[in-house]
Amino acid sequence: MFICIHAHHSNQKWMDAALPGESLQHIVIENLLACTERLQVERRIFEQLESLCENQKPTAIFITCTYFAAHLPKEYKVPLIPLDALLFEQLATLPAIQIVFTNPATVEPTMARYQLWQPENQQVTVHVIPNVFQYIEQEKWEEYTREITQFVANLPQEIPTAFAQLSMECAIRTGDYSCLTALPKTVQKLKSFA
Repeated sequence: MFICIHAHHSNQKWMDAALPGESLQHIVIENLLACTERLQVERRIFEQLESLCENQKPTAIFITCTYFAAHLPKEYKVPLIPLDALLFEQLATLPAIQIVFTNPATVEPTMARYQLWQPENQQVTVHVIPNVFQYIEQEKWEEYTREITQFVANLPQEIPTAFAQLSMECAIRTGDYSCLTALPKTVQKLKSFA
């Protein structure tokens, strides 16, 4: 059994689609962005992990939120697999990339994590689509998708584009689901160790 931790319920369907037939338990931890201090965020995440693992024995825990991933403990008793790590492995093979965000709060911690994978000579351009993350919080998916689609249409097409947040589901509709395609292999690897 795998646990999937999300910041928003909309990410559940992508994990279900990426891992059909797997036993997935979805947990949504909302309002973590309201925590203002790093230690407060880390403590809240650790408490959630402890609570989840207290009565269950998951094979692994997937984290779909880039903000959560940036605040995970370095070591834990159960494998913690941030989806952005799967994406980072693939991005590191490219000579140049542009990474698109909708949540400004996730840019700094995500890019700090990406530096662990980033090749020395890789050109990286970061784009933050202004004023759209609020649409997720308001469940205004049509507006969210429209704004992202319009923004992405104006990006240079010759440079590969990565979408930093799984909530950017319209990005998945355009074909950038590289972090999800790596999931089945990761699950098989984990099962072989269990």
